[in-house]
Amino acid sequence: MPSTLVTTRPPLWMFAATILLATGMVWHYVKYFLPQVTARQHTESVVGQRPYLGIDLYQCWIGTRALFHSRVSPYSDEVTRQTQTELYGRPIDHTRPGDPKDEHRFPYPLYMVFLMAPFAALPFEAVRVGALVVWVVLALAGFALWVKSLAPEWHAGWVVIGELFAITSYSALEAIFAEQLALLVAMLLAAAMLAIRRGDLRFAGLALAIATIKPQLVLLLTIYLLFWTLAEWRRRKRLAYGSIAMLALLLLGAQITLPDWPLQWFRTMVAYRSYTFPPLATYLLGPFAGKVIAFVLITTTVWLSWRFRRFEPGSREFSHLVAATLAVTVVVFPSADAVYDHVLLLPAVLILLQPAPVVTSRSLIAKALAILTVAAVVWPWLSASAIVALGWWRTDIARSEFFSLLPIRTAASLPFALIALVGLRLRAMHSQPQPTLS
Repeated sequence: MPSTLVTTRPPLWMFAATILLATGMVWHYVKYFLPQVTARQHTESVVGQRPYLGIDLYQCWIGTRALFHSRVSPYSDEVTRQTQTELYGRPIDHTRPGDPKDEHRFPYPLYMVFLMAPFAALPFEAVRVGALVVWVVLALAGFALWVKSLAPEWHAGWVVIGELFAITSYSALEAIFAEQLALLVAMLLAAAMLAIRRGDLRFAGLALAIATIKPQLVLLLTIYLLFWTLAEWRRRKRLAYGSIAMLALLLLGAQITLPDWPLQWFRTMVAYRSYTFPPLATYLLGPFAGKVIAFVLITTTVWLSWRFRRFEPGSREFSHLVAATLAVTVVVFPSADAVYDHVLLLPAVLILLQPAPVVTSRSLIAKALAILTVAAVVWPWLSASAIVALGWWRTDIARSEFFSLLPIRTAASLPFALIALVGLRLRAMHSQPQPTLS
């Protein structure tokens, strides 16, 4: 049963409030957040430079350019030094105190370069300006696709309001400014889920295969969809065929282009883990407890994937498990500071805006957790807008680290809260009879 909150036309004051909050968030991000983060991350010699637009896309562009124009591996130290020189002003010197830890190595499977190849001959200044428009479109399209897939009953007015909040969330702003491929992957996953709902399984398979340019973000969802496909192979096998065909094509092309790329990529991943933050669970809870929690979350998700393998797309069980797999992914796989990967939390938020099972909705724990989660979700917009308003009278707060980072203080806890709420709903659904195979 759809919620009347999002199926009726929103009042005009909601549009006005949303525009004000969205404006406050963007203003805070540009005027307060970016300069503070840049000052903390860059070398002393370039600490005053403007934040680098397209910082994550640059390593994709230079790696692709080196491969196709100079026949140099994008995983090579030469390309890494070029990237560091562009971003920091000089290569990183690990013996120099205060130098950045992030080496900005090329971290993707080699077949990512096929997406970037058409633009490798262009100057990066043109690429990143054009990509800025593309990334905004990706953010808008991703939200629209998730709504059509998980919450098609939404009124168009609420979709507009949701778009404004989605595109001005800190995860989306980070992904857009850095031009991070996480936003492309999120859009591909949203397109795949909508295609599955509409029965176009081949297209869904193609989209899922391309989304493996960031394999850590699609692993858990792939496991669920594998179980889901095998549960009714005759009806769902086109999903597997589409994925295997596209992935085989990508891997074949990569192997022809650079035969030893898997070994080079593996070495890069080992190095990558040495200079980046650990996953969010480990970062917050410590090495032992974090790994235990991550193991429990992964095994529980895999078990639920098997348990819910028979449900049809569009069912609340299917939608909730898709949202849960992506929320767990954010906690256990990406580095803790990869806030842009939190765009994968959007399905969980959309799911939780729908009515909960009666057993869950009457739970005091669920109610308390829901209140805390709502507070964590809205906190960035409220605090950022308040800081911007205060900044008109107190211009000195622009240099304050406290005010610059205050709106993202809930970013680390939000994924756990969403997992807990979705988990409570899945627990209630698990106790109900499961569908039988046809």
